[in-house]
Amino acid sequence: MPEVEIPSPAPVVEQPKPAPVVEQPKPAPVVEAPKPAPVEVKTEAPAQPAAVEADVKAGSHLKSSVELTGFPVFPAGTKSLLCKYLSREIWAEYKNTKDKMNFDFKDGIFSGV
Repeated sequence: MPEVEIPSPAPVVEQPKPAPVVEQPKPAPVVEAPKPAPVEVKTEAPAQPAAVEADVKAGSHLKSSVELTGFPVFPAGTKSLLCKYLSREIWAEYKNTKDKMNFDFKDGIFSGV
């Protein structure tokens, strides 16, 4: 009998195994902080002055703090700290106030006039 050559089987090529599936952790649910309750803003109409105060010229002619009926205006060249720091805003806010010892704001201002 003649020799028959048998073809050799094809080499077995292993297929790469798929990478294992790793489940990603699920992100935590987003919880919104409770919203604060709306705040009511009460607005009042600005107080209308009964009469416009006239400025008062500061000087030795004033005899008491009662005469300070308006914002004290100092002569030009005055170098006092009262003249430097007393603003119309501060005057308007505190002109009719007293401290806990019943000392009137105008008395304090008068001492520097």
